[in-house]
Amino acid sequence: MVFGLVCRAWAIEPRPALSAYAWQSLRQQLVAAQRLGRIGQSELQARLHALKPDIEAAVERSLKTPIEDAGAFGPWLDLAGIGHQRQFARLFLS
Repeated sequence: MVFGLVCRAWAIEPRPALSAYAWQSLRQQLVAAQRLGRIGQSELQARLHALKPDIEAAVERSLKTPIEDAGAFGPWLDLAGIGHQRQFARLFLS
């Protein structure tokens, strides 16, 4: 939600905004797996590289999706994630 608001405020075009969001979302998931000890740095980079075509295809597909067919709007998950640092238990020691 915040990412979209910032992109709009900075007048970033939809294609680069979607691409940046998709890449950072994927990277966050892979970094979480790395921090949990499920994959290493080399595998993380290999997976990011291997998924390049899929990310770009998803961006292109999303640009063609009518707003009426877009998924549900659920900002509460984003807002809950922002509060991670203030939780009683943390997954990562960073």
